Amino acid sequence: MRRLYSALGAIVLMLGLTLFHIQTVDRETGQLLNLLEQVDQAVEAGDWTLGRSRMAEAEGEWQRVEQWFGMVLRMGDTEEVDKGFQELRETLRQERLPEFRSSSAALSGRVKNLSEGEQLSWGNIF
Repeated sequence: MRRLYSALGAIVLMLGLTLFHIQTVDRETGQLLNLLEQVDQAVEAGDWTLGRSRMAEAEGEWQRVEQWFGMVLRMGDTEEVDKGFQELRETLRQERLPEFRSSSAALSGRVKNLSEGEQLSWGNIF
């Protein structure tokens, strides 16, 4: 009976840690997406300086979680987000709106994929 309780306890612990992980990834990617949306809004309003400032905040947030994400998520996905930040930074520097829109949408999509890949769903389990 003791083994049964130990196994059940281990299963409950693993489930709890999994749910905590999913919630944390979702919260962190949500914060990144919010900051990227602020970058978009500033640039669409024509304020490239504010856009670069918001971009620095978003990159700081990414750097804060990047190492942890690199350990718990697929490394290729986190590298794609890194590349996305580099591309977006370059388009902000050039102040070219069409390229900015494209880079911003690509980066936002990559960040969303980080969270979606960790959601508890049948598609992710099997």
